[in-house]
Amino acid sequence: MLQPGIQPGRSALNARASELGLYLIGFHNPVTGLLREISIEAEQIADDISYRRNRRKAAEILPV
Repeated sequence: MLQPGIQPGRSALNARASELGLYLIGFHNPVTGLLREISIEAEQIADDISYRRNRRKAAEILPV
């Protein structure tokens, strides 16, 4: 269904999908519990979104 570069792996973050703004959560069933893993992945995604927004704002202020 998804292109190979976008398919979710063991982590919610995927470099190509992140560039597109596509985040996928809960695609594997860990031994530690799915809700716990979703919580961890959600925090990683929020951090990535924040990082990308800040980087974009910095590029607008300080063009290279």
